[in-house]
Amino acid sequence: MDDDTPNIINCDSPTNEDQALVNLKILANLKAGQKLVVSENVFKVDPPIWGQGVYRWWGGEGRDLIIKHINTVIEDVFKIIDKVFALEMKSQQTPANNNYYYKVEEKLANYFKPENSNILQTFSNEMTNAIKGLDNLKATYKTDVTVQSKLNVVIEKMKVRVSQISRLLKIQPQRFPLPTPPPNKPTRR
Repeated sequence: MDDDTPNIINCDSPTNEDQALVNLKILANLKAGQKLVVSENVFKVDPPIWGQGVYRWWGGEGRDLIIKHINTVIEDVFKIIDKVFALEMKSQQTPANNNYYYKVEEKLANYFKPENSNILQTFSNEMTNAIKGLDNLKATYKTDVTVQSKLNVVIEKMKVRVSQISRLLKIQPQRFPLPTPPPNKPTRR
């Protein structure tokens, strides 16, 4: 992939944009009492069955591994967000090939790609929803202070990033007022 192409995510992480969104959506749908497992870098809800603890122990799917994967996913999300932001800043700079044909070619190449602001808004919304699921996961492990604390740290990081995106995407007020249409005058017959 070409690093100069706007709106293409190219992180060094194994998690791509779609996989990160899938993981955030799974976290968002997590209910209190449900536990997670990881399969091929994607979260899955571990259905409560008799002997679940033994199966999780046997498969190496303990709390520590899940917290570690949650941290990895959130760090990957942050890398994607940072990359999108950097691409947006780069796209606002005047390119060396600043001519009509270059701009037409660029528009055609990126016609169906989402705008960076839409990508950032999507991640902001999904992180906000995932925070609710992480709160439910905290309820699942309510007697484990260590897990609670680790989840609180992740949640705070996510809240800070959502706040930063909100400030970044805030619509700026217009500097000049729009002209107001003239009042309707009664017509004479």
